[in-house]
Amino acid sequence: MAGVVSHRDVPVHTGAAPMTDDKKLAARARRYGLTPFQLEALLAIKPGCWICGRLPPPPLKRRYIDHDHKTHRVRGVLCHRCNYRLLGKGLENPALHEAAASYLGCPFDARKDL
Repeated sequence: MAGVVSHRDVPVHTGAAPMTDDKKLAARARRYGLTPFQLEALLAIKPGCWICGRLPPPPLKRRYIDHDHKTHRVRGVLCHRCNYRLLGKGLENPALHEAAASYLGCPFDARKDL
């Protein structure tokens, strides 16, 4: 078919340079109502995740501003694992996490205790 150009032959315009993780974090901070000063102060409180303490892995340094979806209260800065696996998907109920901690700390062993 003459005149038909494959999508593979068309150059892709990427537009602006991709945002760095620091720029993404600053954009999220603005979305949650934090000033640049407040963001710097928040990041200075603890260098790593406020739950597990893990430092962000280089070179990505991904950090997530944790906030309450109902009240919009900014709670701290988390790693990916704690933000999405521990608190994501509506799992922000403290009683649920206390119950999980109790469950994980329980010495029960079905092999021995039943």
